[in-house]
Amino acid sequence: MVMERWLFVVNPVAGKGKAARRWNRYYRHLATLGKHWDVYHTKSPGDATWIAKKTVEDRAADVVVAVGGDGTIHEVIQGLAGSSIALGILPAGTGNDLARYFGIKKGLRAIRQLQGAIKRQVDLVQTQSGVFINIAGTGFDAWVARHVNNSVWLKRWGPFGYVVGVAVELLFFRPQRVDIEVDGTLYTYRSAWLVALGNGSTYAGGMRILPDATMEDGELDLCVVDGLSKPEFCLIFPKVFTGKHVGHPSVHLHRGKRICIHPATPWPVHADGEVLPQETMEAMVWPGSLTVLCPAP
Repeated sequence: MVMERWLFVVNPVAGKGKAARRWNRYYRHLATLGKHWDVYHTKSPGDATWIAKKTVEDRAADVVVAVGGDGTIHEVIQGLAGSSIALGILPAGTGNDLARYFGIKKGLRAIRQLQGAIKRQVDLVQTQSGVFINIAGTGFDAWVARHVNNSVWLKRWGPFGYVVGVAVELLFFRPQRVDIEVDGTLYTYRSAWLVALGNGSTYAGGMRILPDATMEDGELDLCVVDGLSKPEFCLIFPKVFTGKHVGHPSVHLHRGKRICIHPATPWPVHADGEVLPQETMEAMVWPGSLTVLCPAP
């Protein structure tokens, strides 16, 4: 029996340096996996994508394990999308929403889960600037993401930094008209706060913005928050942590295979926690395009 080859892609700055510390603990236990393995430490943004693409081109591994947060995973899947090489996850970021979705634990429990992991085929989402696996969007949350990502001290505060970012953006944000096309049907929202589009159910460290979304149904879920005053938005926004915002008359849900989002004036766009270099979103589901190692039931 040929032993599998695994490549660990470590982003040492993920999670405010948490990934580097956790990797030192993980490293001592890799022999228990019973695999041929190698390690690549990223040095700058884009490195994880480069090494993932090179690994696919050279067929140099059977599994690429992302050691970091959702941003590290986002980079790795740009290279693995559509290939036969599986993605493994050792969570070491701030939000770790992808690990949460797949039931992957933190610390050494994640190593034990990798030992008995099973392979699942999941969907990805193709956009004009690459692919994403979890949630993308535009509007209020994208402004918050950009504010937090551009602030060294807010990033250091983790989830609390996101809360501070929310408070700051509330002072300046203005809802606007957004046109959304879902599988050819046009919807217009005249006072949209945010539009969240995704495969997964949570973002920003556990906010259940799309509580019914699944990565294996060949469809995208969409949530639009529209027509609220600022005080009303402040009342409903905390419900996102439990998913109880769903059902509110100002929360609109859609589902489809191809979704295009066009705000009246440019808004930032985020995906998997990363702010993207685009101001509109044209997304199409790519069914079963990624293999993920997941804990056995």
